[in-house]
Amino acid sequence: MISKKFFASLFVLVSLTLPSFAYEKLNWKSRAITAGKASLTSNSYRVVRNLGAPNFSPELRFPLQLVYDSGANKNGLFASIWQIPQLESRAFPKGKGVEWITPWGEKIRFLQKDPKNKDILDIFKTEMKGRGCFALFQNWNATGKKGNWTISGKKDKKGWSFTYRDSRLRNISSPAGRSIKFYYQGTKLRKVMQNGALFVALNYDRSGKVVEITLNGVKHSLSYKKLPYVTLPTNIADKAKNFDRVMLTSVKRGALSPIKYSYDSYGYLNKIERGDFKDELKIDHETLKERFKYLNKLADLRKRKKSTRRLTASRTNITGRIISDSFFKYSYRQNIVTVRNLDRQKATYDYDIKKGILSITNFAGRLPRLISLNVMTLPITVKSDRCATRRIE
Repeated sequence: MISKKFFASLFVLVSLTLPSFAYEKLNWKSRAITAGKASLTSNSYRVVRNLGAPNFSPELRFPLQLVYDSGANKNGLFASIWQIPQLESRAFPKGKGVEWITPWGEKIRFLQKDPKNKDILDIFKTEMKGRGCFALFQNWNATGKKGNWTISGKKDKKGWSFTYRDSRLRNISSPAGRSIKFYYQGTKLRKVMQNGALFVALNYDRSGKVVEITLNGVKHSLSYKKLPYVTLPTNIADKAKNFDRVMLTSVKRGALSPIKYSYDSYGYLNKIERGDFKDELKIDHETLKERFKYLNKLADLRKRKKSTRRLTASRTNITGRIISDSFFKYSYRQNIVTVRNLDRQKATYDYDIKKGILSITNFAGRLPRLISLNVMTLPITVKSDRCATRRIE
C-alpha cells in the first residue's frame, strides 16, 4: 500500500511546481465619486457607456468604457472630452519622477527615490531605498527614464507589471504569468492581442479620430460632428470665447440601433437617445453678465483681503453643473448633493474632500453611512457594507 507519507510528499512537490494564483485582482473600471451623474468632487457630471470586455484571460479582462466627463478638457482618440481610459493609459516624465495615467483612469505621481533626502517623512524612509521611483500610499514602483517606464506592483499588487515605450502602454503582465500586448502604427493604437489572438482593433479617419472599434469580432461604428462651444471668463480681464470642437454624436454596435448624443448651445451633453429611449439632461448655465457680476465681487473681496469662502459657497448657478436628467433631479448646497427620484424620494451625499469622508443617506431615509476615502487616490479604503462608488441608478 502507498503510505500517507508518500501522498504528503507528492502534495508538497505539486504545490511547489504549480504557480500560485492567490494574487490581488485589479479593478479595471474607471471610477469617480458621483451621485448619479453628478460629481461630488467638482462642478461637473459624468456619463459612462460600456462597450463590452475583450475575451482576455479572466484577470486581464478589462471593460472598454466610453466616458464623458464634462469637466475634462482634452483631445484624444475620440475627439474632444470623450475617452476610453483602458486604451489611453500613459506614463509621462514629471520633474524627477513620472506621472502614471492608469488603465482605469487614475493619476498616480511617482517620486524619485533618494535615501539622502532629509525632507522626506520617516514613514517613507524605507520606500526611498533602492533605485527607481515610488508613489505615496501606493503599492506600485516605477523604473525607467524619459518615456520608457515599467510600473511594477508590490505587496498585494506584486506580480502585476505595465510596460511603456515612448510614454504609451505596450504590455500588461499579470501575476499568473499571462500578458496582453498593445500594437501601434506611429502614435495610433491599432490592436490589442493576447497569445497571438486579436481581441481589439481600431480604425481611424484622416484627422486621427477612432471611427471603428472591433471588439471580440463585433464592430462598433462611431460618428462625430463639429459643434459650438462656449467658455466663460475666469477673471474680469477676460472675455467669453466661442469656438467649434469635434464631438462624438453616435455609437452603433453591429446592426443594432445607434446610441445618439446631442449637446446644448454651450457645448454640454444634454441628450442620449436609442430607439424609443431618451435621457434628457438639463445643465446649468451662467450668462456673461452673471459671470462678470460674480468675478467683480470676487476681485473686490480679494482687493480688501477679505474671505471669499461665503461668496463661492453661495453660488447657485454654475455653468456645466447638472440640474436634472430623465430619472433624477439634483440640488447643491456647499459640498452636499441631494438627489430626488421620480417618486420624490431623496438621497443626500455629503463629501468632505479634506477629511476624505463621504456620508450617504439613501432614498429610504436610513441613517448615513460613513465611507472613508483616500483623497489622493480615490477610492482606496471603504469602511461600509457596500462600494463607495456605488451609483444610485
